[in-house]
Amino acid sequence: MYKRLLALLPCLLLPIAGAVVYLETLDYPFQHDDTWNVMGNEFIHLNEIELPALQRAVEGHHKSRLRPLSNLSFALSYYFGNLNPRAFRSFNIFLHAFNCLLVYLVLLWTLRRVPLKTPGGKAPDELVAGLLTLVWAVHPLHISAVTYIHQRMMLLTSCFFLLGLLAFIAARGAQTARGRRFRYLLCALAAVGSLASKEIGLLFPFGILLYEWALLRRGDLDGLRRHWGKAILLVAVMAVAGAIFLNRYGWYWLTGVRGSWQAPTARLLSECRVLLLYLGLWVAPHPSLLNFEHAFTQTVGWFEPWSTLPGVFIPVALLGAAVMTRKRAPLVCFGILWFLLQLSIEAPLVALDLIAEYRLYLSSLGLLLVMAAGMRRLPRRSLAVQVLLGLVVAGVFATWNVQRNRVWQSVESLWADAVAKNPSSYRALLNHGLALAEQGRHEEALPHIEAAVNIHQSWNACNALSRSLWYLGRQEEADRYLELAGEWLPSSWHGRFALAQNMELQGKFEPARKLVLQDTVRMTVRSFLGRMAATQGDDEQAEYWLRSLVELRPADPRHRLVLARFYLRLEKHAEAVEQVMAVAGRSGLLHAYRLEACRLLIDLGELEKARELLPKLHREQPWNGEVQLCSGRVCELEGDMQGALRWYQSSLDHGTQSVLAWNFLGRVATGQRKYTEAALCYRASLELEVTVETGRNLAAALNGAGEPAEAERVLRQILEFHEDPEAGKMLGVALALQGKYALAIPYLEAALESAPDDERLQKILAGCRERAGSVDPE
Repeated sequence: MYKRLLALLPCLLLPIAGAVVYLETLDYPFQHDDTWNVMGNEFIHLNEIELPALQRAVEGHHKSRLRPLSNLSFALSYYFGNLNPRAFRSFNIFLHAFNCLLVYLVLLWTLRRVPLKTPGGKAPDELVAGLLTLVWAVHPLHISAVTYIHQRMMLLTSCFFLLGLLAFIAARGAQTARGRRFRYLLCALAAVGSLASKEIGLLFPFGILLYEWALLRRGDLDGLRRHWGKAILLVAVMAVAGAIFLNRYGWYWLTGVRGSWQAPTARLLSECRVLLLYLGLWVAPHPSLLNFEHAFTQTVGWFEPWSTLPGVFIPVALLGAAVMTRKRAPLVCFGILWFLLQLSIEAPLVALDLIAEYRLYLSSLGLLLVMAAGMRRLPRRSLAVQVLLGLVVAGVFATWNVQRNRVWQSVESLWADAVAKNPSSYRALLNHGLALAEQGRHEEALPHIEAAVNIHQSWNACNALSRSLWYLGRQEEADRYLELAGEWLPSSWHGRFALAQNMELQGKFEPARKLVLQDTVRMTVRSFLGRMAATQGDDEQAEYWLRSLVELRPADPRHRLVLARFYLRLEKHAEAVEQVMAVAGRSGLLHAYRLEACRLLIDLGELEKARELLPKLHREQPWNGEVQLCSGRVCELEGDMQGALRWYQSSLDHGTQSVLAWNFLGRVATGQRKYTEAALCYRASLELEVTVETGRNLAAALNGAGEPAEAERVLRQILEFHEDPEAGKMLGVALALQGKYALAIPYLEAALESAPDDERLQKILAGCRERAGSVDPE
């Protein structure tokens, strides 16, 4: 009973530990590749569970067609949460927690499969596996696989890889032929799942063969002879899959420069040196050493840099150690070879980043097994020391994990950290500049973007520089860099689209339209053309493009709601209602779309139809202040002031800041002669949106509260920017209340010209004229 509990307890605690360190990241924004692979990837924007939509999501865009399971998982996250990062990242965290369980089971089953000659003197396998998995679960190196939404592909392929390995271990220990066949079938399905999640799933059969040779056969090839046929068949199947992958992607992915043998050679030599960096980061993953964009000098020759030739001996030494320990320490042999195997495709061959921390997510299982081999050889009397040391290391790593994760809390902070650690990185400088520009901080963004252009004059950097220069009023320079961006523009549609967006910003509508006309198959481009036509006042063209979105994707509520807003602006009431009801009438509609439909119905005056939607919205999210705000608006428009007051107050209590709610509460307080309370409400409204009407209401409340001097200040601010007769009249009254009669007379006279029959105003003006000659504080 004790042993069973000792084995089951980590199965509950380890996934929790793996999830807890990432909970703070749930609401962190999308980062880097998430922009195109999630936010801008129309294929995964799943709005209904139907076969054509699912098929389209599974196929994905051209860069992810061989990752159908990853595409499907992204599509389901979008379906349940739209573009809310929480919906995507929560699934990433769940996968990581589940992988913690799988890693623990792989370690435990492997340790049991490879017993020591003197088992009485070693630490319990459950304890060794649990401590090592705990360290793995909170290791800061895994942040780029878990927090980075796009790297869900690594989480998924690792999950299936580990499931397949567990199925294989179970099959090798099965007592019956039927049970063995069933487990082998599960192993094959897991291999397919791993390959369908990411291309490194091609390594699955080699991982299985390595496990069989290193751990089960203890490095003996003789026992494998009768299985050679099966092994060759398995490798052949994966080779065919690999050929399909290369044919789909193009062989140039295996060369940094097409047609040059030097590029893959230089990359391979560089990756030999990177191995040492990976091992160092695994041992000491302090946040100051981790980086999204590591500074690393790429190899350009056998002696440049000088560490190239010594670096070649690193994998050679690791392979030598694996061969030498295959009999005496099979765990060490398997761990080393597993580590190298998992880095053998993506790292040295595919023309991606030289260094990527997420690559250690699955490969580090080999390092855990090497550590396990050392831990279980320690004397049993040091068990307490092992436990204490393991918990201390896990605690330190968890602290570093939380610290490093906070760098991901914004796009700016991630790239600022990358620039601080690698100031010569083109990508880090450009993305940091873009993040600052996105916040409107163009003065701060400009030096970073200029530095990126000086390193590499790409269309992307020139386009970004042109945009920031335009915002800073340097039009001639902006035009020059915009022209350069057009000269270096690649053939990709998203490059043309980005340049067209910049042209639209700078008022170059016709060139922008011509640039993207060849890409109208894209929904994003059609939406852009519709918005640009509406901006130019070309309502006919705007309606054409917006209607085409609805006709091509009739089930997508986003396009219908945008079209409804457009019709509302044109005062085409019937057409707007038709589009909204086509959305509101759908079953399985996402909460965000139903809420937007309700808002539109209120704006259209369709209060009865809005009331039909509100109960469902309240049932789905009773805590949502936006829903309560809609209820308040309906009550207000129907004349139910008590109901409106209750709903508006509730929406503010739930943290929803709304101009409508604050203004309504201000009017209610004014009606009850609670002028001080009304002034507070109007001030809160002005913090959200500055309007003349709210300013006048605030001044009236201040006058009522006995603060005419403050009312005068507010009204003068209004008149400084707006010629508002009502504000002038109120200013005259505020001056009169302060005894500034001579100053009040011109404002009151001007107000009487527009309202000559206002008896109250006539009396105030007469009083001011009577007193102006004898009392004038000025």
